[in-house]
Amino acid sequence: MKLNIYIIFCVLLWSACSEYELQDTIMVYDSEHKFLPEYSEWGYNSFGAYYDREIFVSNKSITPAKLIFTNDSLTFMLNGIKGKPDTELYYDYYNSFPTMSIAFQLSGYSPESFQDLTILHNTTIDLVDTNNAVYITIDTIRYKAQILSGSFSCKRAQLLYVDTKLNEVILSGEFDFKALVRGIPMTISYGRYDVGVNEGNFYLYDVP
Repeated sequence: MKLNIYIIFCVLLWSACSEYELQDTIMVYDSEHKFLPEYSEWGYNSFGAYYDREIFVSNKSITPAKLIFTNDSLTFMLNGIKGKPDTELYYDYYNSFPTMSIAFQLSGYSPESFQDLTILHNTTIDLVDTNNAVYITIDTIRYKAQILSGSFSCKRAQLLYVDTKLNEVILSGEFDFKALVRGIPMTISYGRYDVGVNEGNFYLYDVP
């Protein structure tokens, strides 16, 4: 019942917005963890985390999330930029920071459409489980992380209707992990995301 009420409220809130406007990235800063967006469940299309002492964060010119189901594996990919937390240029369209993505390859989930992503609601995935995997790409170089500890959670997955038409599923949650990347220890901490997924950024295909 609470979930249904929340969905209706979202419809009223966004009814005046176009579908294109719903794809915008909105940054509402966290008062405690500087340069990160605060945790939200409004479909702000933003995310952020500390990469050791640097920042991994969404950017207005990059699609923040892509969900890919292929070969019986669901990949939750966050795409943004990485750099030092000493400027607000992270959120501008043009900058010289390296692009970065983290791809969480999750086993046990088989969505056939973006609507099916509601199966992630209220779930926590142990990233140490070898059935799962994490890949980090910085610029064009991709690494598989050897996970030492950590988890990926989806606190809320909710369908968003605009003018009675299903527009997207909003996925919101948190993530953190410690890993070895090319033999070097690193930490992703205070990760949070709040992203919308629809036909435009949900992919279903098989890899030979």
